[in-house]
Amino acid sequence: MPPNQRSSERLAPIAKPNHSSTQANPLFKVLIVSPVFPPQVTVGGGVAVTVGALTDKLSERGCAVSVLSPRLYNVDFGTSTLYPGFPVQFPTIFNIRLFYNSIRDADIVVCPDNAVMPFLLTFCHMLNKPLWFNIHTNVRHLLEMTGPFGRYFSAPIVDGFIRTCANLTARTYTTSPSYRDVLVKRGYRVDGVFSPRIKLAIFEQPDTEADILAARDWLVDGHDIGDRNLLIYAGRFSHEKRIHLLAEALPENCALAIVGDGPGSAGDKVAALHDPSRFVFVHRGMVAQPRLRILYKASEFLVSASAFETLGMTVAEANICGIPVIVQSATGFSTQVAHGQNGFLIDFEDRKGARQAIKEAIEARPSAEEIAAVMNSDSFWFSKLPSLDEEVIKMARIGGDKSQWGSGYIPLWLMLPGLVLFYVTFWVMGLPFNKVTNWADRSKVGPTVFHAGRLTPKC
Repeated sequence: MPPNQRSSERLAPIAKPNHSSTQANPLFKVLIVSPVFPPQVTVGGGVAVTVGALTDKLSERGCAVSVLSPRLYNVDFGTSTLYPGFPVQFPTIFNIRLFYNSIRDADIVVCPDNAVMPFLLTFCHMLNKPLWFNIHTNVRHLLEMTGPFGRYFSAPIVDGFIRTCANLTARTYTTSPSYRDVLVKRGYRVDGVFSPRIKLAIFEQPDTEADILAARDWLVDGHDIGDRNLLIYAGRFSHEKRIHLLAEALPENCALAIVGDGPGSAGDKVAALHDPSRFVFVHRGMVAQPRLRILYKASEFLVSASAFETLGMTVAEANICGIPVIVQSATGFSTQVAHGQNGFLIDFEDRKGARQAIKEAIEARPSAEEIAAVMNSDSFWFSKLPSLDEEVIKMARIGGDKSQWGSGYIPLWLMLPGLVLFYVTFWVMGLPFNKVTNWADRSKVGPTVFHAGRLTPKC
């Protein structure tokens, strides 16, 4: 397979990176190793939005940020049938050397959920570089939903793998207090929860009434929906989101707009829900955050029937836009929603009950002022949480002092056998499941360097 061959997926264009570019006297050199990353500002899920916003914020604060990610095509990556639709960085010889050299040149490494964590951990302990691990995804629950094989084989194995990695880092953080409690019960060491505000500033910007009216017309494909309330779902199309329940619970006085995308059969099933005669409109394709902000404002409610979330950022996004939510009573959502004040928690599995609950929510709809009062309250759930960029910088200042790492000092002779076992297992037992589909460009080896500027590599 030739270098830099790309899989067939729709991505926003990115500026051509300049690997030789450096920032003079940076505060810290931060390396982000992420399975996903937003090309410019395209929405790509919670992980992508987080690492994109963190890149922005750290750059603004004077850090030089380097990123290795399949979405930037500077690492070898592929797919795994254990977790379809999610790019996997593989431990190829090229990647292993790339990780080592990049970590050696950094002051701190930031990594969300990632298949190559054992190598990152070992190299960080070897080179005395702190690794900051962000747990965004409830991978165990995702795998349990794939069937008996996932529930009884891959889910416990993968969960054990992630738990071991999390307990060996300098810091492990997650996205919400409710998901932190879930992780702690499973035996994870979780050092804290970071505030989502780093990702929300863009939703505080004003928009014109003309743009909002045009967005509403787009959401309903130009159809006349009369005085119906417009409900919007925005996000990934995947099985655990249970988007079909939204259509099944839709009251007669409502219309439903579904915006987002997803791979394979999950995405196709959601696309098949499009039915203007029932006032259900599906728009397949992720949208940029500025556009998403206008779509929220063009709707009466955000809705989601997702079975579980580690946080569910769309709730906070919609609330900042002054829009209340109607969501499943589930982990993540329950952290954010004060029932009746900024939204409503209901059970979408009870179709008849959900339909009635939506009608009641419409009657009791809180105003934008009431929602703002809830979010600006000192008792609101993230009002006192630390910012991610500040915590990363604090850890960078600690640097190689392992007495202050969450893991403490770990002898390398204990880590290296596990690393070899992981490498052999990944390529031998994982051979039926894993496939390399894209090779990094060998002529331009190294991470993409981001300087001050909105997610645009400095050329």
